[in-house]
Amino acid sequence: MDKSFTVVVEKDPESGWLVGEVVELAGCYTQAPDLPTLETNLKEAIQTYLATADSDESQSDFVGVLRIEVVDNEIHKKQFWNDVSRAFEEMRNDPETSRDYDEEIRLFEGTLSDGLTDKD
Repeated sequence: MDKSFTVVVEKDPESGWLVGEVVELAGCYTQAPDLPTLETNLKEAIQTYLATADSDESQSDFVGVLRIEVVDNEIHKKQFWNDVSRAFEEMRNDPETSRDYDEEIRLFEGTLSDGLTDKD
């Protein structure tokens, strides 16, 4: 019985080679300098995997691919640190909260003075 498998192909940034990973077979992947060679190598890798896998071993079902867009990280970092600074300022201004969270406030202020926040 013939089976079809889903392969994710990526280009390795260091070597420039193509890397193919068989989605349904955990740990089944190979690489090659070009697509025709990668396809040949993948068929061999799949056959080897299936020949050596436990018959009880379950194979995952490919569901789909998502492409997710994320807004520039620098914008989020600045917004995050502004929000955190505002929250700690509110904590400092409330005597009861300031007492309860004194250690956290001092740690945060130390982070600011160490330059670890990357707020700029």
